[in-house]
Amino acid sequence: MRKIVALILAAIFSLSLCSCGKSENVRAVEKAISDIGKVTIQSGEAIANAERLYNLLTEEEKDRVKNSQKLTDAIQSYEKIAKTLSRDAATEVYEHLYNAAQLCSSGMDAIYGAWYFGIYEAQNAYGFRDSDASYFCREMSISVPGVTGDELYDAFIRLNMTISMAKYDWQASIELVQSALAARGDYNAVLDHLNEADALLRVMNEEYRDTTYYPVLVNYYSAVFAYMDFFVNPSGNLSQLAGTINSYESTIFTRQSEVLLLIGNQ
Repeated sequence: MRKIVALILAAIFSLSLCSCGKSENVRAVEKAISDIGKVTIQSGEAIANAERLYNLLTEEEKDRVKNSQKLTDAIQSYEKIAKTLSRDAATEVYEHLYNAAQLCSSGMDAIYGAWYFGIYEAQNAYGFRDSDASYFCREMSISVPGVTGDELYDAFIRLNMTISMAKYDWQASIELVQSALAARGDYNAVLDHLNEADALLRVMNEEYRDTTYYPVLVNYYSAVFAYMDFFVNPSGNLSQLAGTINSYESTIFTRQSEVLLLIGNQ
């Protein structure tokens, strides 16, 4: 009888030791899962830690984790939040890049019009006296889409330009438009949009698990950034200018379409 009792106690003691060893691992996982708390976009590290500890358990130990479903739910919730925020960020990046591209496009249309006017029309415009500068600028504005005669005249005064300069130096027409665009804030606005897009892209790349949008947006960003660089410093002759503008805008349209397709399918 004593032997039977001793064997039973030994068995119980052995099971207890085994249980204690496993329960320590299980308790550590359960605590890690509890520490996740309410799932937010900042929960990524806590979820990853709990998931890593859980995956180190044996199958038997995993069955003993009472709050394992909470881990599963936390992973799913985090992925949903990250995907939603990533899509929202992608949409915001797209809007900034779209606005920057639109400003570049309208600005280049104005610069092209000024370039053409300076070469082919400036000498035929009415007015040879500096007092006729306002009329000259109104005439020029007909060829320069998106820029008013008043804006050009303000630039004329600001640059201390003369009628002779404006009529016989075609580059003066470009300087007038660029000055008008700068005074209106178009160049700064393009840069601001690109800076905002860049900051959001950094967040997407560093904080969100779902970076599906990231590479496509980077391509779009690069295309718009290149166009901005040309918008600030246009080069070539008039015929080359038209080809370069078309090339930039074709690339931007392609990249823009890729982003819209991806955002629409998510």
